[in-house]
This record gives sequence, C-alpha cells and structure tokens, in this order.
Amino acid sequence: MGTKRPHCRRDWDRDLHELGARIGFEVIAWDGYPARRNKVLIRCPHGERWVFPNGQINKKHCCRSASKQGANNPFHNKPTWNAGTKGVSRGHGFGYRPNHEQSQLPGLLYLAQYSDGGDSHFKLGITGRSTRKRLQGRLLWIVKEWELPLGKCFDLEQAALGHASQHGHRYSSPTTTELIRPEGVVPILEFIEQHLDADGHVAQPPLAQ
Repeated sequence: MGTKRPHCRRDWDRDLHELGARIGFEVIAWDGYPARRNKVLIRCPHGERWVFPNGQINKKHCCRSASKQGANNPFHNKPTWNAGTKGVSRGHGFGYRPNHEQSQLPGLLYLAQYSDGGDSHFKLGITGRSTRKRLQGRLLWIVKEWELPLGKCFDLEQAALGHASQHGHRYSSPTTTELIRPEGVVPILEFIEQHLDADGHVAQPPLAQ
C-alpha cells in the first residue's frame, strides 16, 4: 500500500470514528481506501460533507457552523450593528440549519439592497423577524420577499447561494458572504421562483421607505 512499514500506517477510519464520537459527527463513507489522501463523507446535525481526514484531527467542533453557535460565537449575547439600542442579537441570523422546532416557525427569505460601510450591496438572507428590522438603518430597497416556514427559507437560501456561486454571481464583503452581484439579481430571482413549492406563499411588499 505504498509503505514498507505497514505496522506504522495510521488507521484513519478508526481515528475518525473515535473523533466523531467525541465531537458529534459520524463517518458515512470513504472515497476509496481510508487514507490521508482520500476524502471521507461525514454527517453531523448541520449536514453532510466530503472532507479530507487530516483536516478533522485537531477540530473541537463537528463543523464550522457548530463552532459559531451559542457560547462558541464571540458575538453571543453581545449587541450588534442591527440590534440598535433596544436589544441584543442572540444568534446573528441562521448560519446553520434550523432544528425541527425552529424550521416550522414563520420566516422570510429576502433579497434586498442595503448600505454597508458607504457601499451598497444586494444581500440574500433569511430572518424570523422582518427584513426592515433585520437590516435596520441600512435597508435601501426590498427587491423581493418570500414568506415561508423558516426551514424552507433556509433550504432555498442555501440552494440559491450555491447556484449564485456556481455562476459567478456571489461575492463577499468584510461583514457577510451572502452578497449577489447586480447582474445576478434576476437569475437568482428566477432560480428561487422555479424552486418554490406550489403551496409556497409569496409576499411582495412595497419599496422600503
């Protein structure tokens, strides 16, 4: 297997299973023989993904989403730019899949133009409040909103962001990774509409004041 000392070969499958048991993921399958150079499919409460095994060894959380949840988030229970002076942001939106209970709550998937650091951007996001409150003080224009259960909002958002990335319509700023280039606005609107269920209620609010 490419070594003269097979007794020194690391048992990556065993090590990944043991690590997963400690930090919260399970090993589903290997792309070939369990080895450092081959990817492994792992699953945690936040989804499935193919990863290289050596990149997991020193992790303390099952995935990047888990490392930002609750007390792991450096902004947890701290005021944020969109909280104003009236409250405290508890989770900075949803950077991970809503759990079963959360996924049934009312939500909004939105595409809006807002200002950030003197520049304007088109942002695709979800919220359990309203777009105006989510982008308080920075909202320029609500392009469109879709009123759906929060879980469906999350799934559509992730699919649309992936589609935008594949076609070069997505980019990042120092504060968010969910930005859409102006030329991608119409394609993203069309993509979301095509993937709405027949029973999906669509809300089309007036322009923001």
